[in-house]
Amino acid sequence: MERRIVPLILLFAIIFTSSISFGERIFTDVPDDHWAYRYIKKAVDLGLMDGYDDATFRPNDIINTVEALSYITRLLTVYEDEIIKARETYDVLLNDAQLTEDARNTLAIALYRGFIDEEFIKSKLFTEDGIRKAIKVEISRYLAKAMGYKEGEENISYIFLYNDASEIPISEQPYVKFLIDQGVLDKKGDENRNFNPNQQITRAILAKMLSQAYDAMNGKSIIEVERIPDLEKEKDAPNADIVEEPVYEEISCTILMAIRDYIVVDTGDAIDAFRITEDTEIIVDGEPSGIEGIESHMNVNLLVSEEKTVKRMEKVTDNRLIHGIIKSLYLGEEPYIEVEMENGEIRTFILSENPEVVLDGRNSYLFSLDEGDYVIVESSEDKALFITGESREGRVLGILDGRTKDGNSILVKREDGTVYEYYLHEEVIVNRDSSRVDLKALRDSDELILMLKGGKVYRIDAFSVPSEDKGYIRSILISDEPVLTIEREDGNKVSYYISNRVLIVRDNRILNLYDLRLGDFAELKIRSDEIVNISIIEKE
Repeated sequence: MERRIVPLILLFAIIFTSSISFGERIFTDVPDDHWAYRYIKKAVDLGLMDGYDDATFRPNDIINTVEALSYITRLLTVYEDEIIKARETYDVLLNDAQLTEDARNTLAIALYRGFIDEEFIKSKLFTEDGIRKAIKVEISRYLAKAMGYKEGEENISYIFLYNDASEIPISEQPYVKFLIDQGVLDKKGDENRNFNPNQQITRAILAKMLSQAYDAMNGKSIIEVERIPDLEKEKDAPNADIVEEPVYEEISCTILMAIRDYIVVDTGDAIDAFRITEDTEIIVDGEPSGIEGIESHMNVNLLVSEEKTVKRMEKVTDNRLIHGIIKSLYLGEEPYIEVEMENGEIRTFILSENPEVVLDGRNSYLFSLDEGDYVIVESSEDKALFITGESREGRVLGILDGRTKDGNSILVKREDGTVYEYYLHEEVIVNRDSSRVDLKALRDSDELILMLKGGKVYRIDAFSVPSEDKGYIRSILISDEPVLTIEREDGNKVSYYISNRVLIVRDNRILNLYDLRLGDFAELKIRSDEIVNISIIEKE
């Protein structure tokens, strides 16, 4: 006969409400104005987390992986037979580790439910300092699985608005997207628009995530979603003839890019993404158009549903944003700027006292602009409010972000995070680490100083960025540009190109690339995105 135990969340709730209710009590280290007060109170009231015997919650303490799994699995309904079976299955593995009985129960259930695997217990759970600290991307995976995420969509690419989206491992992206959709994670990230996948998690942050996960699981979605009435089911209901109209929002914005059936836009306050469907009405220059009519830098008015689907898109022709070349710039008593647009029309704008100027991806000043520079002017009537410019002459700083296939231009990431394509002079001079090199010798992530003349780069001074990494070798791709993939001790995998001058050492012996073996533990010295030194270390 199957014996059911009380769900973990209910069990803890009963314990705390029958003895000391910490939700009713103020923790001495969590004042009413603490940013996470309501999340902590709710998580404790529900039995998802608990405080300490000294009446503290310790909101800033970093949690480890076992603690995180212990709290997250309180969202689950667990049967006694399941715990017994899980312990029988994994006791040999878990008894080898120095763990409490509660920790063994937690890990047994986590293994049984597929949150972690045996390899994780053997090689990743413990560090030199004890049980490893939990990080954000790891917590996201556990939480998504606890909330019912269904495996099977791991090969889909996802669009994130985070500045550090590229740092989210591909294998973890489905879980992050799931939690965004559930309202547990903020799609816009922190104040710097970052996700911070490797951020260690405090008890306060986990309390917030658990509180929001509980709401989502119990039908109290953080994101209010438009309800589409089922007319067949509701036709016989009282007032069935009254159907609530969908709610739409009007948004004025600039299109940054179009990716498949999504557009990424700048609303002036934030970067956002919306879905285009076959039913979306698209108007360009007063005429109906298809998705092929959508272009970057296009100013549009959108009619958007609460589900972020575009019902109507119309290109704006009020010239609020003007693109062109500076024809003349006067900074005297009544300053103005003249801009020649692509069609040859010249627009004159009065310069306000302190217009915001960004030049070559950096905050700048009016006097840094020159005739011939390419600019985008945001205006109110005839007054320039914001000017974004690209120099034709002078020096630009940035980081190499890629090269075009034809070799005629490079992509450079600037200080403000924007990526710009710079065209190269036919006889461009390239130096890397003070040595003359071919353009092909440049590596992504190199720091660059570009010298421009006539809008083209005639000299590049590149500097490699040193770094280190270590982990277990998981794959080796032998090719014209060999690639090594390692798995770090935190479970994340990362790949690097291998320099054709790489030095490989094991036990003071110099090896070649073919001597490397899968499973070897390697310490790497890296220059930008390229490995220059590999030391194979024997791990006990």
